[in-house]
Amino acid sequence: MDKAFAEMFAKEPDAITGGDYFYRVPWLDDIFAEAAKRKGLSPDEFFEWRDGRKTLSFGFQWLRGNPNPFIYDSPVQGDCQLEETIGKIAIDNKPFMDIASSDSMGLAPYVLRINPQIPCLVTDVDANEMKTLRSCIDRHLRGYNINIASFDNNDIPMKDNSIEYITGNYAITSSGGNPADNPKMSLYQNSAGKEKAIGEVYRVLKPGGLFVAVERNKTCDFDLRRVYDYHSEHGSLFGLYSYDEIQAVLELFVEEPWRDKFVAAGFEVEVEKNQYECCSLYDVMEFLHWFTKHHEIRRWEKERWEEQRKTEGFVWDFDKSELENIGMDLYDVDSLYILRKPG
Repeated sequence: MDKAFAEMFAKEPDAITGGDYFYRVPWLDDIFAEAAKRKGLSPDEFFEWRDGRKTLSFGFQWLRGNPNPFIYDSPVQGDCQLEETIGKIAIDNKPFMDIASSDSMGLAPYVLRINPQIPCLVTDVDANEMKTLRSCIDRHLRGYNINIASFDNNDIPMKDNSIEYITGNYAITSSGGNPADNPKMSLYQNSAGKEKAIGEVYRVLKPGGLFVAVERNKTCDFDLRRVYDYHSEHGSLFGLYSYDEIQAVLELFVEEPWRDKFVAAGFEVEVEKNQYECCSLYDVMEFLHWFTKHHEIRRWEKERWEEQRKTEGFVWDFDKSELENIGMDLYDVDSLYILRKPG
């Protein structure tokens, strides 16, 4: 671990491997143990099975010209204000941290391409994934000052006011925390229940520091009466059986704006850009089934789905007119934020 980063940590790691810091996350260990049990594997066998399927190189496509293969048409691509901010971080040459990096390293590649020598700390809650990342770094990126730590973003083990810059690609979105503590938070990936992680990022940033974040949310436009009438005819489609239940689900999509949560934590919003993509009717159906933990699909819908899968693969899109019959438009929203901690 680079000395500059080592001095930022307030807690001793549970393990140090090759200079990388690992903090145990009991609730995640329990989830992985259950997943291994379902597959009839030991924990070591489970991770070997899971990580063995990875190419061990997809996170480094940026070396061949693509800064990050997981960022396609989001507000990140080609955004002048983002590029300007990333450039300032790189030129400033102060240590920066990317959170929930996964083995693609989040937004860190954008900075590293400009300044390969900048001290960089990439982090993720999944310790085994970060160990996979380390093997890739040792193989391909020995000339870079890339440090690794694994911890839960809801409990960042760093000192207050310790770092100048933090970046993340869907970092807070994916910082779910223990599902047992907040079941609502675990139902789908949006801003619900993410106040603690946002507060932790704010806490560890230095006054005047920047948080550069791309986050994901869902929102929808809906005519509640039409949704209810459609549901009344095709009730098993959604697995929801009252007007109030449907209203409660749909209102969740419009109650959780990222901006409000960032501002409530104390951030000043310097840049906010949102990009909306309307979901298909099948996406709406699938999402509501998942959301309510109901997986029944009416027989004719199931047959239609399976037939189309045979001929066209997994894509099942409907005409806009059919989507309008349900009375709601569901959107995936990618949001770019450049946030400053006052100081």
